[in-house]
Amino acid sequence: MAPGQICKVIIGAGPSGSIAGALLRNKGYHVTIREHQRFPRFSIGESLLPQCMEFIQQAVMMETGVHGGFEYKDGVSFVYRNRQTEFSFEDKFTAGIGTAFQVQRDGFDNLLASEAVRKSIDIQWQMEVIAVDFTGDKSKLKTRDEAG
Repeated sequence: MAPGQICKVIIGAGPSGSIAGALLRNKGYHVTIREHQRFPRFSIGESLLPQCMEFIQQAVMMETGVHGGFEYKDGVSFVYRNRQTEFSFEDKFTAGIGTAFQVQRDGFDNLLASEAVRKSIDIQWQMEVIAVDFTGDKSKLKTRDEAG
């Protein structure tokens, strides 16, 4: 890293961490992500909302999802007893994307992390953050790798 260059550290390489890393990298920051696990890994959740798509687009990572072969989703339907309510993502009061993806998180997270690495973001795998100290002039992370 060049003298004077600011380094940003993100804890976790899931969608939020990978996208935040890409947003910072696009602004010229050196970014390191510390991830406790190795990808692909099992994770609960599979239904994105249109606002997620906005963040992916801002991070210039949209092709990751498109090339991932994920199914487009244009709304949701809720069923409770004998009642069903449907919402179209296109029916909104503000501008923006009107679709989202239905994803399997293990593959989706892995694609976003791979795209982050392609953008020169350093992901340190199997690096558990066990403490954070914000009391001094510079924040300090205490980490533990797979060897302990």
